[in-house]
This record gives sequence, C-alpha cells and structure tokens, in this order.
Amino acid sequence: ISQSMLAKHTAEFDIPVGVTVSNSTGLDVGAYLAADGSGSVGLRVLNWSPGSIECKFGLLWHSSQEPTLEATELTSDDLSAVNPPQDPDHVSPRRVSRGSVHVAKGHLSIRFTFQPYSFVTLALRREHLE
Repeated sequence: ISQSMLAKHTAEFDIPVGVTVSNSTGLDVGAYLAADGSGSVGLRVLNWSPGSIECKFGLLWHSSQEPTLEATELTSDDLSAVNPPQDPDHVSPRRVSRGSVHVAKGHLSIRFTFQPYSFVTLALRREHLE
C-alpha cells in the first residue's frame, strides 16, 4: 500500500531538494520539486516513532500567495495490521485536512502533526498562483 502511495507522489514530484533537519528525532523527510515547472513542492515524511510529532517546515517561497496543502497519510494503531478480504481498505492511505500553511516575507511555513508510525505525503500546489 505504501508503495502505491509513494509511486503516485513520485510520478509528480521527482526532482530531489536538499533537506536540513533539526530536532526531529523520529522523522525522516524528503523534499522534491514537481518536474512540470509549476514550482509545486512535495514532501515525503515517515514518523517511525511511537508518539505523535508536531513539526514545522520552512521553505523559501517566491510568491506572496499561499499554496494549497494536500496531505495523504498511511497509518494504523497496529503495526501488524493487514487488509483482510472482507475489509480490503482497512489500512489504506487517507486524505487528511490537518496542517496549516503561512507565507510571509519570502518564506513559507508548514505546521503539521504526524501520527505515530505514519507515512505522509504533502503537496504544496502552486497551480493557480502568479
């Protein structure tokens, strides 16, 4: 399931961007630009810790308008959970609406809380921006 989720995100965001991580015990982060030249940014985040982690990301942003934030999360309370035939979507990626974006003076900040043992893809869309 995570491979399918990753494949969809990788198809759009495939240009790696350097990431500097500080004070993020339990998080692995990758950042990527969209290959279509739109300036959209994708983040792939794995929370491998048993607790929720509240995180703030900072990016240089060359627009005064805020992008839209799309978040897809794969998580389960049980690390050995499976998708039985009678419930094939028991553990599946789900769109989540938590998280916030703020733009000020050429910088963009994202606040997001990562659930325990979760894999999350974030997309910052600039489709309708100048």
